[in-house]
Amino acid sequence: MTSGENANRFPLHPVILVDDESAVLRGYKIVLLGEGVDNLVCCSSAREALQTLRTQHASVVVTDLWMPELSGEKLLEEIRRGYPDIPVIVVTGANEVETAVRCMKTGAHDYIVKPVDPPRLANSVRKALEHVELQQQVALLKEHFFDKRL
Repeated sequence: MTSGENANRFPLHPVILVDDESAVLRGYKIVLLGEGVDNLVCCSSAREALQTLRTQHASVVVTDLWMPELSGEKLLEEIRRGYPDIPVIVVTGANEVETAVRCMKTGAHDYIVKPVDPPRLANSVRKALEHVELQQQVALLKEHFFDKRL
């Protein structure tokens, strides 16, 4: 994809969807496309998501918690360590308070229990994208303020 094609997509940097079940990924994709979020990258494992993050920036990561090889919780830890500005939304079939608290303390932007309510997913991604945009605006204001270019 050329940079011109990417400029017409929303958001500019993709939302990365991570789940080992292809039907779940398709469902997330349908929900988000319906909300106008059309820059999506689907990954079937946490390792694939990490590899994707090494080659391109992402706006948001939505990850399943329970996956083979590397769990979503470990993926969350890796993203917080290597890419702290990327919000991570954790989705899980387990409604466990301890796990939710642990993920939020690690830095998850949100925690959603399956079955996922489509408006809930769309709202969570939208809020994460707004958070990223606000962070970028604050950084730009700081840069201009310290350069005295306000």
